[in-house]
Amino acid sequence: MTIGSFGRVMLARNRRSGEFFAMKRLKKSDIIKLRQVDHVISENTILADIEHPFLVSYNLLDRFYV
Repeated sequence: MTIGSFGRVMLARNRRSGEFFAMKRLKKSDIIKLRQVDHVISENTILADIEHPFLVSYNLLDRFYV
């Protein structure tokens, strides 16, 4: 869908339900190299706490390795 500074947002489909959603994929080496770790952690915290009709759910699969 779109490409950012160190990641990209892709259209994904849930295999079980067939629902489509946007998935953000970040490249950890670029985040570290560009010294953006604190910004990514802040974004993680904000997205985990927010409730909005356009934000269906928030899943961080690999949060302990950032």
